[in-house]
Amino acid sequence: MTVTDSTPRDLSQIKYLVTHSGWFHADDVCAAAVLQTILPEAGVVRTRDASLLRAYEDQAITFDVGGRCDPAAGYFDHHMSGAREREDGTIYSSFGLIWQAYGREYLTSQGVDEDFIEDMFTAFDADVVLPIDKIDTGSLSPAQIGETAAISLPAVVDAFNAADPDQANAQFTKIVNMTMKMLEAKTMQYLEIAKDHQMVADAVAVRGGAQVLELPKSADFQPSLDKLGTDHVLYVIQPSSSGGFGLSCARPHAGTYENLRDLPAEWGGLTGADLEELTGVTGATFCHTALFFAACDTLEAARELAQLALPGDPEPSM
Repeated sequence: MTVTDSTPRDLSQIKYLVTHSGWFHADDVCAAAVLQTILPEAGVVRTRDASLLRAYEDQAITFDVGGRCDPAAGYFDHHMSGAREREDGTIYSSFGLIWQAYGREYLTSQGVDEDFIEDMFTAFDADVVLPIDKIDTGSLSPAQIGETAAISLPAVVDAFNAADPDQANAQFTKIVNMTMKMLEAKTMQYLEIAKDHQMVADAVAVRGGAQVLELPKSADFQPSLDKLGTDHVLYVIQPSSSGGFGLSCARPHAGTYENLRDLPAEWGGLTGADLEELTGVTGATFCHTALFFAACDTLEAARELAQLALPGDPEPSM
């Protein structure tokens, strides 16, 4: 069967979600989780009977079965010659096909603002969907996953497959419901990451080329600095989850423990009055021995420490 590129079927016409019966895998489970989130009233039909597939097709999204990939007709299968491939050569599983067609609708259904849709769609596809595609279509083996393979999503899905064929549909429903919650949680995580990135980008825009960045809430800022290419930022001040404020060193890139500029070596390991006495900053409470982080009671104290740590003349006050 040939792969047909076309506009996906309008979901407003869909009453059924059709996939294959029998043993289920992570790709059809994840595809079902996405579709059931968007279309909670749609009935789920599991069958391999070609006559039933034809009977439902006018009102169905049919995935991981049917021998066709024709989005306009509602078919999203990959088990045929000429199956659709990604740019890197990975064959799309049913999850990947459904995500490409309806991933944006899924994110919208989760309340994701339009401003974040495209970045989240791409990140979710790369980090969540692509690995399932690779495992399902054979370009990534459990051995390559490593020691965590037995607790990976595909392994957990396999564990739900019932030995008694009469229980297959019930088990499929259970794991789909679990996966819906997991994907929802992952979506919210990505949304927070997207919001944090926008917050960092806005702060960089306000501060221009300043070496000290100030954020209104705590965030994992380094991936955003990497994405923005802001290697001029040396320190970041942000509220601490345990109270007060933190002064953190920026790094060359996420994943390294190297600092672009350490906090002063003489601060390392000092706390309370000792740190206050050395720096002259009231409210300075702690400096890590690795010189990447200092804690303060107040925003003003964090700003003062940052100015002391900067090379050369201090920057203008914030």
